[in-house]
Amino acid sequence: MTQSLVPLKPKQHPVTNLPKFTTELPFFYLTKQKEVLTQPIDFRGQDSAGNPIRWNVTPSTLGAPGIDAHEVWVKLIKPALDEAREQNGGELPPIIPLGSVRECLRILGWSIGGWESEHLFKCVRQIVAALCDADFWLPTTETDEEGKPLLRRIKGSFSRMTLYAIGSAHVTQEELQSGKFSFDFDLEDTVYIQLHPIELEIQKHQPQRPVDNEYLFSVNPAARRWYELIAPSIFGVTNNTKGPGFCEVHYSWYIERHHTLKRWYERKRVVLQMNRLIKDHRAFGYVSRVEYIEEREPGQELDFIIRYYPGSGASESTKRIRRRRGKNWKQLELPLPTIEESRRPLQVATAPPAALPGELTPEQESYLSKLTAKGVTETEARRLVTHRLEACRLKVPALDHLPETQGKRNRGGNVRAFIERDDWQLPPTYLEAKAKAEEATKSHARRDQIAACSLCDASGFRIVTDGKTTAAKKCSHSAEIEARYPSV
Repeated sequence: MTQSLVPLKPKQHPVTNLPKFTTELPFFYLTKQKEVLTQPIDFRGQDSAGNPIRWNVTPSTLGAPGIDAHEVWVKLIKPALDEAREQNGGELPPIIPLGSVRECLRILGWSIGGWESEHLFKCVRQIVAALCDADFWLPTTETDEEGKPLLRRIKGSFSRMTLYAIGSAHVTQEELQSGKFSFDFDLEDTVYIQLHPIELEIQKHQPQRPVDNEYLFSVNPAARRWYELIAPSIFGVTNNTKGPGFCEVHYSWYIERHHTLKRWYERKRVVLQMNRLIKDHRAFGYVSRVEYIEEREPGQELDFIIRYYPGSGASESTKRIRRRRGKNWKQLELPLPTIEESRRPLQVATAPPAALPGELTPEQESYLSKLTAKGVTETEARRLVTHRLEACRLKVPALDHLPETQGKRNRGGNVRAFIERDDWQLPPTYLEAKAKAEEATKSHARRDQIAACSLCDASGFRIVTDGKTTAAKKCSHSAEIEARYPSV
Protein backbone atom coordinates (compact mmCIF):
# COMPACT_ATOMS: atom_id res chain seq x y z
CA MET A 1 0.00 0.00 0.00
CA THR A 2 1.52 3.29 -1.13
CA GLN A 3 1.72 6.37 1.05
CA SER A 4 -0.59 9.35 0.42
CA LEU A 5 0.73 12.68 -0.89
CA VAL A 6 0.48 15.92 1.07
CA PRO A 7 -2.31 17.83 -0.74
CA LEU A 8 -1.68 21.30 -2.11
CA LYS A 9 -3.17 24.28 -0.30
CA PRO A 10 -5.12 27.11 -1.94
CA LYS A 11 -2.93 29.60 -3.89
CA GLN A 12 -0.11 27.07 -4.28
CA HIS A 13 1.29 26.37 -7.75
CA PRO A 14 0.85 22.70 -8.72
CA VAL A 15 3.67 22.78 -11.31
CA THR A 16 6.90 24.80 -11.35
CA ASN A 17 9.27 25.20 -14.30
CA LEU A 18 12.88 24.69 -13.24
CA PRO A 19 15.76 25.60 -15.59
CA LYS A 20 17.20 22.55 -17.29
CA PHE A 21 20.92 23.29 -17.00
CA THR A 22 21.46 25.18 -13.75
CA THR A 23 19.08 23.03 -11.68
CA GLU A 24 21.70 20.29 -11.92
CA LEU A 25 24.36 22.63 -10.53
CA PRO A 26 24.22 22.38 -6.70
CA PHE A 27 23.06 25.51 -4.88
CA PHE A 28 20.59 24.65 -2.10
CA TYR A 29 21.70 22.74 1.00
CA LEU A 30 18.92 20.19 1.42
CA THR A 31 20.23 18.86 4.71
CA LYS A 32 20.10 19.55 8.45
CA GLN A 33 23.72 18.58 9.11
CA LYS A 34 25.28 21.69 10.67
CA GLU A 35 28.83 20.82 9.64
CA VAL A 36 27.77 20.70 5.97
CA LEU A 37 25.83 23.98 6.03
CA THR A 38 29.02 26.04 6.36
CA GLN A 39 31.00 24.33 3.59
CA PRO A 40 31.25 26.05 0.20
CA ILE A 41 30.29 24.22 -2.99
CA ASP A 42 33.09 23.58 -5.48
CA PHE A 43 31.86 21.92 -8.66
CA ARG A 44 34.16 21.09 -11.58
CA GLY A 45 33.27 19.17 -14.68
CA GLN A 46 32.51 19.20 -18.38
CA ASP A 47 29.29 19.50 -20.34
CA SER A 48 28.22 17.05 -23.04
CA ALA A 49 30.18 19.02 -25.66
CA GLY A 50 33.40 18.84 -23.64
CA ASN A 51 33.34 22.47 -22.48
CA PRO A 52 34.60 22.98 -18.90
CA ILE A 53 32.21 23.92 -16.09
CA ARG A 54 33.33 25.80 -13.00
CA TRP A 55 30.70 26.52 -10.35
CA ASN A 56 31.31 27.73 -6.79
CA VAL A 57 28.78 28.77 -4.15
CA THR A 58 29.92 30.42 -0.93
CA PRO A 59 27.25 30.86 1.78
CA SER A 60 27.32 34.00 3.93
CA THR A 61 27.11 34.51 7.68
CA LEU A 62 23.33 34.76 7.27
CA GLY A 63 23.33 31.01 6.65
CA ALA A 64 23.41 28.76 3.63
CA PRO A 65 20.32 28.61 1.38
CA GLY A 66 18.77 25.54 2.96
CA ILE A 67 15.57 23.52 2.98
CA ASP A 68 13.14 26.41 3.49
CA ALA A 69 15.03 28.64 1.04
CA HIS A 70 14.65 25.91 -1.58
CA GLU A 71 10.91 25.84 -0.88
CA VAL A 72 10.72 29.63 -1.31
CA TRP A 73 12.58 29.37 -4.62
CA VAL A 74 10.47 26.56 -6.10
CA LYS A 75 7.04 27.54 -4.77
CA LEU A 76 7.28 31.34 -4.85
CA ILE A 77 10.16 32.93 -6.73
CA LYS A 78 10.45 30.74 -9.84
CA PRO A 79 6.66 30.81 -10.58
CA ALA A 80 6.80 34.60 -10.18
CA LEU A 81 9.58 34.77 -12.78
CA ASP A 82 7.53 32.74 -15.25
CA GLU A 83 4.42 34.85 -14.65
CA ALA A 84 6.36 38.08 -15.14
CA ARG A 85 7.84 36.75 -18.38
CA GLU A 86 4.39 35.81 -19.67
CA GLN A 87 2.92 39.21 -18.78
CA ASN A 88 5.86 40.99 -20.41
CA GLY A 89 5.46 39.37 -23.83
CA GLY A 90 8.07 36.67 -23.31
CA GLU A 91 10.77 39.00 -21.97
CA LEU A 92 11.90 38.63 -18.36
CA PRO A 93 12.09 42.01 -16.58
CA PRO A 94 14.89 42.53 -14.01
CA ILE A 95 12.53 43.61 -11.19
CA ILE A 96 9.91 40.99 -10.27
CA PRO A 97 6.94 41.45 -7.91
CA LEU A 98 6.34 38.38 -5.75
CA GLY A 99 3.00 39.64 -4.40
CA SER A 100 2.04 40.95 -1.00
CA VAL A 101 3.64 39.47 2.10
CA ARG A 102 0.33 37.82 2.96
CA GLU A 103 -0.01 36.37 -0.55
CA CYS A 104 3.58 35.06 -0.48
CA LEU A 105 2.92 33.22 2.77
CA ARG A 106 -0.26 31.69 1.36
CA ILE A 107 1.55 30.51 -1.79
CA LEU A 108 4.14 28.86 0.45
CA GLY A 109 1.41 27.28 2.57
CA TRP A 110 2.76 28.94 5.72
CA SER A 111 0.77 30.58 8.49
CA ILE A 112 0.06 34.32 8.28
CA GLY A 113 1.92 36.30 10.92
CA GLY A 114 4.92 38.36 11.88
CA TRP A 115 7.22 35.45 12.69
CA GLU A 116 6.42 33.75 9.38
CA SER A 117 7.08 36.96 7.40
CA GLU A 118 10.45 37.37 9.11
CA HIS A 119 11.28 33.76 8.28
CA LEU A 120 10.31 34.38 4.65
CA PHE A 121 12.70 37.32 4.42
CA LYS A 122 15.42 35.30 6.11
CA CYS A 123 15.11 32.62 3.42
CA VAL A 124 15.20 35.24 0.67
CA ARG A 125 18.30 36.83 2.25
CA GLN A 126 20.05 33.44 2.34
CA ILE A 127 19.55 33.13 -1.43
CA VAL A 128 20.60 36.77 -1.93
CA ALA A 129 23.77 36.53 0.16
CA ALA A 130 25.15 33.31 -1.35
CA LEU A 131 27.98 34.29 -3.69
CA CYS A 132 28.14 32.38 -6.98
CA ASP A 133 31.29 32.13 -9.09
CA ALA A 134 30.52 30.68 -12.52
CA ASP A 135 32.31 29.91 -15.76
CA PHE A 136 30.45 27.69 -18.24
CA TRP A 137 28.73 27.63 -21.63
CA LEU A 138 24.96 27.69 -21.28
CA PRO A 139 22.88 25.71 -23.85
CA THR A 140 20.05 28.00 -24.89
CA THR A 141 16.64 27.57 -26.50
CA GLU A 142 18.04 29.07 -29.73
CA THR A 143 19.47 26.72 -32.36
CA ASP A 144 21.90 26.99 -35.26
CA GLU A 145 21.33 25.92 -38.88
CA GLU A 146 21.87 22.26 -37.94
CA GLY A 147 19.34 22.43 -35.10
CA LYS A 148 21.96 22.30 -32.35
CA PRO A 149 21.47 24.56 -29.28
CA LEU A 150 23.47 27.76 -29.38
CA LEU A 151 25.80 28.31 -26.43
CA ARG A 152 26.06 31.47 -24.33
CA ARG A 153 29.14 32.14 -22.17
CA ILE A 154 28.32 32.68 -18.49
CA LYS A 155 31.28 33.94 -16.49
CA GLY A 156 31.57 36.06 -13.36
CA SER A 157 30.91 36.34 -9.64
CA PHE A 158 27.42 37.37 -8.62
CA SER A 159 24.53 37.01 -6.21
CA ARG A 160 21.54 35.57 -7.99
CA MET A 161 19.19 38.35 -6.89
CA THR A 162 18.55 40.99 -4.27
CA LEU A 163 15.55 41.89 -2.14
CA TYR A 164 14.69 45.12 -3.93
CA ALA A 165 11.77 46.63 -2.02
CA ILE A 166 8.90 45.94 0.36
CA GLY A 167 5.97 48.13 -0.50
CA SER A 168 7.30 51.56 -1.47
CA ALA A 169 10.46 51.27 0.68
CA HIS A 170 13.71 50.11 -0.93
CA VAL A 171 15.84 47.63 0.99
CA THR A 172 19.44 48.73 1.50
CA GLN A 173 22.53 46.53 1.57
CA GLU A 174 22.96 47.23 5.30
CA GLU A 175 19.40 46.10 6.01
CA LEU A 176 19.97 42.92 4.01
CA GLN A 177 23.11 42.07 5.97
CA SER A 178 21.69 42.92 9.39
CA GLY A 179 18.31 41.31 8.78
CA LYS A 180 16.54 44.30 10.34
CA PHE A 181 14.56 46.85 8.35
CA SER A 182 14.59 50.55 9.22
CA PHE A 183 11.01 50.93 8.04
CA ASP A 184 7.70 49.42 9.02
CA PHE A 185 5.75 47.19 6.65
CA ASP A 186 2.49 45.32 6.85
CA LEU A 187 1.25 42.07 5.35
CA GLU A 188 -0.32 43.84 2.37
CA ASP A 189 2.93 45.40 1.12
CA THR A 190 4.23 43.94 -2.14
CA VAL A 191 7.64 42.29 -2.11
CA TYR A 192 9.96 42.97 -5.07
CA ILE A 193 13.17 41.21 -6.03
CA GLN A 194 15.78 42.29 -8.57
CA LEU A 195 17.71 39.71 -10.59
CA HIS A 196 21.42 40.12 -11.14
CA PRO A 197 22.21 40.66 -14.86
CA ILE A 198 24.03 37.32 -15.04
CA GLU A 199 21.13 35.50 -13.36
CA LEU A 200 18.77 37.32 -15.73
CA GLU A 201 20.70 35.91 -18.69
CA ILE A 202 20.68 32.42 -17.17
CA GLN A 203 16.92 32.49 -16.58
CA LYS A 204 16.04 34.02 -19.96
CA HIS A 205 17.75 31.55 -22.25
CA GLN A 206 17.35 28.11 -20.68
CA PRO A 207 14.87 25.39 -21.60
CA GLN A 208 12.61 24.51 -18.67
CA ARG A 209 11.55 21.29 -16.93
CA PRO A 210 8.19 21.08 -15.15
CA VAL A 211 8.16 19.48 -11.70
CA ASP A 212 5.20 18.13 -9.75
CA ASN A 213 5.08 20.24 -6.59
CA GLU A 214 2.52 18.04 -4.88
CA TYR A 215 4.94 15.13 -5.12
CA LEU A 216 8.16 17.13 -4.65
CA PHE A 217 7.11 18.55 -1.27
CA SER A 218 5.62 15.29 -0.02
CA VAL A 219 9.07 13.67 0.25
CA ASN A 220 11.91 14.52 2.62
CA PRO A 221 14.43 17.25 1.67
CA ALA A 222 17.21 14.92 0.49
CA ALA A 223 14.71 13.00 -1.65
CA ARG A 224 13.68 16.30 -3.26
CA ARG A 225 17.17 16.68 -4.70
CA TRP A 226 16.95 13.14 -6.05
CA TYR A 227 13.66 14.04 -7.72
CA GLU A 228 15.14 17.17 -9.36
CA LEU A 229 18.01 15.15 -10.83
CA ILE A 230 16.38 11.83 -11.71
CA ALA A 231 12.78 12.78 -12.56
CA PRO A 232 13.66 13.60 -16.21
CA SER A 233 14.98 10.07 -16.71
CA ILE A 234 12.02 8.50 -14.91
CA PHE A 235 9.67 10.59 -17.04
CA GLY A 236 11.36 9.37 -20.22
CA VAL A 237 10.90 5.75 -19.18
CA THR A 238 7.21 6.15 -18.33
CA ASN A 239 6.58 7.72 -21.75
CA ASN A 240 8.58 5.19 -23.76
CA THR A 241 6.61 1.95 -23.83
CA LYS A 242 9.12 0.35 -26.22
CA GLY A 243 12.09 1.07 -23.98
CA PRO A 244 13.81 -1.22 -21.47
CA GLY A 245 11.56 -0.09 -18.60
CA PHE A 246 14.30 1.45 -16.47
CA CYS A 247 16.74 4.35 -16.39
CA GLU A 248 20.36 4.32 -15.35
CA VAL A 249 22.63 6.83 -13.64
CA HIS A 250 26.20 6.64 -12.43
CA TYR A 251 26.65 6.94 -8.69
CA SER A 252 29.63 9.29 -9.17
CA TRP A 253 27.55 11.61 -11.39
CA TYR A 254 24.78 11.79 -8.81
CA ILE A 255 27.06 12.43 -5.83
CA GLU A 256 28.73 15.36 -7.59
CA ARG A 257 25.36 17.09 -7.97
CA HIS A 258 23.93 16.16 -4.56
CA HIS A 259 26.86 17.82 -2.82
CA THR A 260 25.73 17.24 0.77
CA LEU A 261 26.19 13.47 0.38
CA LYS A 262 29.48 11.72 1.00
CA ARG A 263 30.83 9.45 -1.71
CA TRP A 264 31.47 5.83 -0.73
CA TYR A 265 33.41 3.14 -2.58
CA GLU A 266 32.14 0.00 -0.88
CA ARG A 267 29.06 -1.61 -2.37
CA LYS A 268 27.44 -2.12 1.03
CA ARG A 269 27.72 1.55 1.96
CA VAL A 270 26.61 2.78 -1.48
CA VAL A 271 23.50 0.60 -1.42
CA LEU A 272 22.68 1.62 2.16
CA GLN A 273 23.14 5.32 1.39
CA MET A 274 21.10 5.41 -1.84
CA ASN A 275 18.35 3.11 -0.53
CA ARG A 276 17.90 5.40 2.46
CA LEU A 277 17.77 8.36 0.06
CA ILE A 278 14.89 6.89 -2.01
CA LYS A 279 12.95 5.53 0.97
CA ASP A 280 10.14 8.04 0.41
CA HIS A 281 10.12 7.44 -3.34
CA ARG A 282 9.53 3.77 -2.71
CA ALA A 283 6.84 4.52 -0.14
CA PHE A 284 4.98 6.67 -2.69
CA GLY A 285 5.41 4.07 -5.44
CA TYR A 286 7.55 6.38 -7.56
CA VAL A 287 10.32 3.74 -7.69
CA SER A 288 9.32 0.09 -7.76
CA ARG A 289 12.76 -1.52 -7.93
CA VAL A 290 16.44 -0.53 -7.93
CA GLU A 291 19.57 -2.41 -8.98
CA TYR A 292 23.25 -1.65 -8.36
CA ILE A 293 25.85 -2.79 -10.91
CA GLU A 294 29.55 -2.43 -10.19
CA GLU A 295 31.64 -0.79 -12.90
CA ARG A 296 35.39 -1.14 -12.95
CA GLU A 297 37.25 0.74 -15.68
CA PRO A 298 41.03 0.65 -16.08
CA GLY A 299 42.71 3.52 -14.27
CA GLN A 300 39.49 4.78 -12.66
CA GLU A 301 37.94 4.46 -9.22
CA LEU A 302 35.20 1.93 -8.58
CA ASP A 303 31.83 3.24 -9.67
CA PHE A 304 28.28 1.91 -9.70
CA ILE A 305 25.52 2.01 -12.28
CA ILE A 306 22.21 2.51 -10.48
CA ARG A 307 19.20 1.23 -12.38
CA TYR A 308 15.78 2.60 -11.37
CA TYR A 309 12.47 1.02 -12.35
CA PRO A 310 9.58 3.52 -12.13
CA GLY A 311 6.39 2.51 -10.35
CA SER A 312 2.76 3.57 -10.51
CA GLY A 313 3.53 6.73 -8.53
CA ALA A 314 5.76 7.97 -11.36
CA SER A 315 2.97 7.49 -13.91
CA GLU A 316 0.51 9.34 -11.67
CA SER A 317 2.98 12.22 -11.23
CA THR A 318 3.39 12.50 -15.00
CA LYS A 319 -0.39 12.58 -15.44
CA ARG A 320 -0.69 15.37 -12.86
CA ILE A 321 1.87 17.46 -14.72
CA ARG A 322 0.13 16.92 -18.05
CA ARG A 323 -3.29 17.67 -16.62
CA ARG A 324 -2.18 20.85 -14.86
CA ARG A 325 0.00 22.13 -17.67
CA GLY A 326 -2.67 21.78 -20.36
CA LYS A 327 -2.86 19.85 -23.60
CA ASN A 328 -0.15 21.80 -25.41
CA TRP A 329 2.64 20.77 -23.07
CA LYS A 330 5.57 19.21 -24.96
CA GLN A 331 7.29 16.08 -23.77
CA LEU A 332 10.68 17.49 -24.81
CA GLU A 333 10.72 19.67 -21.72
CA LEU A 334 11.68 16.61 -19.70
CA PRO A 335 14.53 14.96 -21.63
CA LEU A 336 15.79 11.47 -20.94
CA PRO A 337 19.57 11.43 -20.48
CA THR A 338 21.46 8.29 -21.41
CA ILE A 339 23.80 6.75 -18.88
CA GLU A 340 26.98 7.88 -20.62
CA GLU A 341 25.65 11.40 -21.01
CA SER A 342 24.72 11.38 -17.33
CA ARG A 343 28.35 10.62 -16.46
CA ARG A 344 29.30 14.02 -17.84
CA PRO A 345 28.61 17.13 -15.74
CA LEU A 346 25.51 17.81 -17.68
CA GLN A 347 24.54 14.29 -18.96
CA VAL A 348 21.20 15.58 -20.29
CA ALA A 349 20.22 14.97 -23.86
CA THR A 350 16.84 13.96 -25.17
CA ALA A 351 16.52 10.35 -26.24
CA PRO A 352 14.98 10.43 -29.73
CA PRO A 353 12.00 8.19 -30.50
CA ALA A 354 12.75 4.91 -32.19
CA ALA A 355 13.15 5.42 -35.92
CA LEU A 356 11.16 3.44 -38.40
CA PRO A 357 13.12 0.75 -40.28
CA GLY A 358 12.81 2.62 -43.56
CA GLU A 359 14.49 5.70 -42.09
CA LEU A 360 17.83 3.93 -41.68
CA THR A 361 20.34 3.58 -44.48
CA PRO A 362 21.70 0.11 -45.33
CA GLU A 363 24.92 1.08 -43.55
CA GLN A 364 22.98 2.03 -40.41
CA GLU A 365 20.91 -1.16 -40.58
CA SER A 366 24.15 -3.15 -40.69
CA TYR A 367 25.50 -1.40 -37.60
CA LEU A 368 22.11 -1.80 -35.89
CA SER A 369 22.13 -5.58 -36.31
CA LYS A 370 25.70 -5.85 -35.05
CA LEU A 371 24.98 -3.76 -31.96
CA THR A 372 21.83 -5.66 -31.02
CA ALA A 373 23.73 -8.92 -31.49
CA LYS A 374 26.16 -7.65 -28.83
CA GLY A 375 23.40 -7.03 -26.26
CA VAL A 376 22.51 -3.37 -26.95
CA THR A 377 18.78 -2.71 -26.86
CA GLU A 378 17.21 -1.80 -30.21
CA THR A 379 16.21 1.65 -28.96
CA GLU A 380 19.76 2.48 -27.87
CA ALA A 381 21.23 0.92 -31.03
CA ARG A 382 18.99 3.12 -33.20
CA ARG A 383 20.07 6.17 -31.27
CA LEU A 384 23.74 5.28 -31.74
CA VAL A 385 23.53 4.62 -35.49
CA THR A 386 21.52 7.82 -35.95
CA HIS A 387 23.44 10.27 -33.76
CA ARG A 388 26.86 8.60 -33.41
CA LEU A 389 27.32 7.28 -36.95
CA GLU A 390 31.00 8.26 -37.22
CA ALA A 391 31.75 6.52 -33.92
CA CYS A 392 29.91 3.43 -35.21
CA ARG A 393 32.00 3.45 -38.38
CA LEU A 394 35.16 3.56 -36.30
CA LYS A 395 34.31 1.18 -33.46
CA VAL A 396 31.65 -1.34 -34.58
CA PRO A 397 34.23 -3.33 -36.59
CA ALA A 398 36.22 -3.71 -33.35
CA LEU A 399 33.40 -5.18 -31.23
CA ASP A 400 34.67 -8.76 -31.62
CA HIS A 401 37.98 -7.69 -30.11
CA LEU A 402 36.59 -6.32 -26.85
CA PRO A 403 37.92 -8.22 -23.80
CA GLU A 404 35.56 -10.99 -22.71
CA THR A 405 35.74 -9.85 -19.09
CA GLN A 406 33.94 -6.64 -20.07
CA GLY A 407 30.89 -8.50 -21.23
CA LYS A 408 30.12 -10.64 -18.21
CA ARG A 409 27.95 -8.00 -16.53
CA ASN A 410 25.86 -5.44 -18.37
CA ARG A 411 27.32 -6.52 -21.70
CA GLY A 412 25.14 -4.22 -23.76
CA GLY A 413 25.94 -1.24 -21.53
CA ASN A 414 29.68 -1.78 -22.00
CA VAL A 415 29.29 -2.01 -25.76
CA ARG A 416 27.25 1.20 -25.76
CA ALA A 417 29.86 2.95 -23.59
CA PHE A 418 32.62 1.76 -25.95
CA ILE A 419 30.84 3.41 -28.89
CA GLU A 420 29.94 6.65 -27.10
CA ARG A 421 32.99 7.43 -25.02
CA ASP A 422 36.04 8.99 -26.65
CA ASP A 423 38.37 7.76 -23.88
CA TRP A 424 37.61 4.10 -24.67
CA GLN A 425 40.34 3.34 -27.18
CA LEU A 426 40.28 0.70 -29.89
CA PRO A 427 41.59 -2.68 -28.61
CA PRO A 428 45.27 -3.37 -29.48
CA THR A 429 44.34 -6.76 -30.97
CA TYR A 430 41.97 -5.03 -33.38
CA LEU A 431 44.56 -2.44 -34.38
CA GLU A 432 47.09 -5.19 -35.01
CA ALA A 433 44.65 -7.22 -37.08
CA LYS A 434 43.63 -4.11 -39.00
CA ALA A 435 47.27 -3.27 -39.78
CA LYS A 436 47.87 -6.80 -41.04
CA ALA A 437 44.76 -6.66 -43.21
CA GLU A 438 45.84 -3.33 -44.71
CA GLU A 439 49.31 -4.69 -45.45
CA ALA A 440 47.79 -7.76 -47.09
CA THR A 441 45.54 -5.55 -49.22
CA LYS A 442 48.50 -3.44 -50.35
CA SER A 443 50.55 -6.55 -51.04
CA HIS A 444 47.81 -7.98 -53.27
CA ALA A 445 47.48 -4.64 -55.04
CA ARG A 446 51.23 -4.52 -55.73
CA ARG A 447 51.23 -8.07 -57.00
CA ASP A 448 48.26 -7.54 -59.28
CA GLN A 449 49.65 -4.32 -60.74
CA ILE A 450 53.09 -5.84 -61.37
CA ALA A 451 51.52 -8.92 -62.91
CA ALA A 452 49.67 -6.66 -65.33
CA CYS A 453 52.94 -5.16 -66.55
CA SER A 454 53.94 -6.67 -69.89
CA LEU A 455 57.64 -5.72 -69.51
CA CYS A 456 58.53 -7.56 -66.26
CA ASP A 457 58.02 -10.88 -64.60
CA ALA A 458 55.94 -11.62 -61.50
CA SER A 459 58.73 -10.41 -59.17
CA GLY A 460 59.00 -7.01 -60.90
CA PHE A 461 62.24 -7.67 -62.85
CA ARG A 462 62.84 -7.77 -66.57
CA ILE A 463 65.68 -9.12 -68.71
CA VAL A 464 67.77 -6.36 -70.25
CA THR A 465 70.59 -6.94 -72.84
CA ASP A 466 73.00 -4.48 -74.36
CA GLY A 467 74.33 -6.89 -76.98
CA LYS A 468 77.19 -8.13 -74.82
CA THR A 469 75.68 -8.94 -71.42
CA THR A 470 72.25 -9.94 -70.20
CA ALA A 471 70.99 -8.92 -66.74
CA ALA A 472 67.77 -8.77 -64.69
CA LYS A 473 66.91 -5.19 -63.75
CA LYS A 474 64.11 -3.71 -61.68
CA CYS A 475 61.30 -2.61 -63.91
CA SER A 476 60.65 1.14 -63.61
CA HIS A 477 56.95 0.44 -63.86
CA SER A 478 57.05 -1.94 -60.86
CA ALA A 479 59.08 0.60 -58.86
CA GLU A 480 56.32 3.16 -59.36
CA ILE A 481 53.77 0.60 -58.20
CA GLU A 482 55.71 -0.21 -55.04
CA ALA A 483 56.05 3.50 -54.28
CA ARG A 484 52.28 3.80 -54.63
CA TYR A 485 51.70 0.82 -52.30
CA PRO A 486 54.49 1.08 -49.68
CA SER A 487 54.99 -1.69 -47.16
CA VAL A 488 53.60 -0.95 -43.68
